[in-house]
This record gives sequence, structure tokens and C-alpha cells, in this order.
Amino acid sequence: MRILMAMLAFGFWSTQVFATDPVMTGPAKVVVNGVGEIVVGPDFAILTLGVTHEANTAVKAMKSVSADMTAIMKTLQKESIAERDIQTARVQVQLNNNRSQFRASNQVKVRVRDLPKLGRILGQTIADGANQVGGWSSGVRFDVSDREQYKAATRKIAVQNAMSKAKDLAEAAGASIGNIIEIKEGSGGGGLRVSGAARIGLCTDVPVAEGEVTIRSRVEMVFELLQ
Repeated sequence: MRILMAMLAFGFWSTQVFATDPVMTGPAKVVVNGVGEIVVGPDFAILTLGVTHEANTAVKAMKSVSADMTAIMKTLQKESIAERDIQTARVQVQLNNNRSQFRASNQVKVRVRDLPKLGRILGQTIADGANQVGGWSSGVRFDVSDREQYKAATRKIAVQNAMSKAKDLAEAAGASIGNIIEIKEGSGGGGLRVSGAARIGLCTDVPVAEGEVTIRSRVEMVFELLQ
């Protein structure tokens, strides 16, 4: 997998400089936030597929759902999706909104490791009877397998970013930074970023853009401010 871009983000995080004050105790200090990002191409996708049917009895509704889900499972097997990459997320039977019929549903999450197959799998499973792809959230989510490898790199970038900002602030105030008083990691995650350069699968009538996955780390650092 190739790293598409590594970047430092400046100017979006709060910075505080505390000068020496007779009322305050302890040394003068500077508090900065740093962020590091690496953008990479995904190497797998999580596909959420569901089947929902209604009937005048719960048994009939679930029977229709099971028939379609069986066809979907056969397609996934044909596409060499391993059993460990298929997980049932929800099986449900309930009365519909007007309480006139029963609604049955079955939803599975599928990890697709061979991304060029994704568009074809999506199209074929819809043809098999999948009438739900995700819900209010995205039905297709891209990610990378070894996220921690990239997190280690983004932490280093974030620390370098914070140290550079602290030095710039201290120099602007006619001072310099001393020892590190405190360092802590903030929350940070990765997300899907679809761009015009993204590879698109056109194996079927369902095009899929892989986009990019952003791995992000944030740190807060506190330094002594030397006058």
C-alpha cells in the first residue's frame, strides 16, 4: 500500500503562552497543540447488506428474507469471501408501522479484501435481493488493515508540529523553550476522503470510488518558557 501524502496541519489548534506572574506559582510555560496526518489508499472495505420483506405472517416474511439472504451468501462464497469476513449484524421480526403486516429483516456485514471486486459484489448481491445497503450511515466503509503502523507515524508528525509551534511562539516573544513539562495524546481518527483521483470500479452498474483514508493524531505539549 502506498502512502499518498503526509502533512502537518498548522493554525487550527489553540496555543497558550503563560508569562511569569507573581500571583502564579511555577515556571512560565507555553502550551501548544499539534496534529499529524497521513493519507493512504484503503486496502479493504466493509459492506453492509440487508434484506427486508413484509407478509401477513411472521413466518412468511422471514421465509422470503431467508431465501434472498441464502442467494446473497452463495454469491459471496462464489466471490471467495471467507467465512470469517461475513458476520450477521441483525435479524429482526416486527409489526410494520400500521400494524397490518409483519416485517422481517436480516443484515450482514461483509469485509471485502479484494477491492476491485467490490462493485461487482455490490451489484450481484442487489440482484440477489439485497434491498438495504447500509442505513442512515454509509453502507460502504473503506479502511486500512494496519492502522496502528500509520498511527505511530502520525504521532511523530504531531509531536514535531507541536515542537515547531512552541519554538516559533517562544522566539516571537524573545524567549526560548526549555524542558517538556507534559505531553498527552488527544483523540483522532481516520475517515474516508473521496477525491477526483480516486480509483473507480466499473465492474457492474454500481460504480464504487475507493477514495483515501486519513489517519490522524493529535497531541498537547507543555514546555518551560525560558526568558
